Amino acid sequence: MRPDIGIPVARARGFAVAAQGLREEESSTLPILQRIGLLQMDPLTRVARAHLLTCAARMTVQDISRVDRDLWPADERAATFETYTHAACAMPIGDWPLFEIHRSRARARADTPPPEMRQRVRELIADSEHGLTIRELQRDDRTGGGWGWSATKRAAEHMVWRGELASTSRRRGERVLNLVERAVPTEQLNQTLTPDECLTALAERALAALGVATTEEVATYYHLRADQVAATLRGRGHLQAAIEGWPEAAWVTEPVTTSTSQPRPRLIGPFDNLIRDRARTRRLFGFDYVFEAYKPAARRKYGAYALAVLVDDDLVARADISRQGYSLTLQQVFPEVSRDASWCRQQAVEAVGSLATQLGLECDV
Repeated sequence: MRPDIGIPVARARGFAVAAQGLREEESSTLPILQRIGLLQMDPLTRVARAHLLTCAARMTVQDISRVDRDLWPADERAATFETYTHAACAMPIGDWPLFEIHRSRARARADTPPPEMRQRVRELIADSEHGLTIRELQRDDRTGGGWGWSATKRAAEHMVWRGELASTSRRRGERVLNLVERAVPTEQLNQTLTPDECLTALAERALAALGVATTEEVATYYHLRADQVAATLRGRGHLQAAIEGWPEAAWVTEPVTTSTSQPRPRLIGPFDNLIRDRARTRRLFGFDYVFEAYKPAARRKYGAYALAVLVDDDLVARADISRQGYSLTLQQVFPEVSRDASWCRQQAVEAVGSLATQLGLECDV
């Protein structure tokens, strides 16, 4: 791709959608995670948990109840690990060595809890047979209050960031924290990479998952430094191009797609990798997504949990959806300006029907 050639924003959208695997349909979970690099986690269940919605948008229209079993196998064989970038995310276990640059950064933090507190947490977990959830770990700790973290939780989370603990399994939907030497396979645990090797791998994985992105957007994907990302991508021979309407050039990589069929309409959750960077979503799709779950009802414009409706390479509407018992209910459709309202509703109804099938629910539209 020559850097002096301008790219129409519609084509850039196509790059982004294809890079996220949204033109194809997988039948299992781990290839999706490998392709997009991370799944943002969120506990809200108004429709389904965030990682399920992200996977559903990329999977065939079938029961997706095995997604959690794929991510956190019952035999405790690690397939993923959970940590923080800008938010809590699940990553492929094979990427554990790449995050040493994040762990070393965490070990240098001045606000790390004292060694004696971390040692107490370590001993509690070492005495457990299969690790402990945060709830189990802080059972007798009353130092937190309201939304605050207890001293135990604060120490445990810092230990995850530092690489002293790891979360590679879940119990009743909650993260299980365990000693790194128990949780992370030896192959990944013993793999040592230089900071430059970690940075290069993460920057290139981010660009491949985004398709088209500014330096800052590539850096944000894995919480990297923008100046280091720019130098790394330039050194690896990646090129930038002008995108129609964008104030700065973007790194571009044309994704490989194997699908030849017309993609179905899909629902894109608020924490989906395609739209979780709100500024990029506005620039790329002209779509201003606002998450309103925590707003008072009277101040909501689109509903408590509106999902974006993706048709081909464009976000055409918002669908306010709720899960009530064994039924998935489409409350209202909000078409984008200049879009035909009847057509948008048709697309939303089809997308909600597909998601209902995937979640094993009835569809009420």
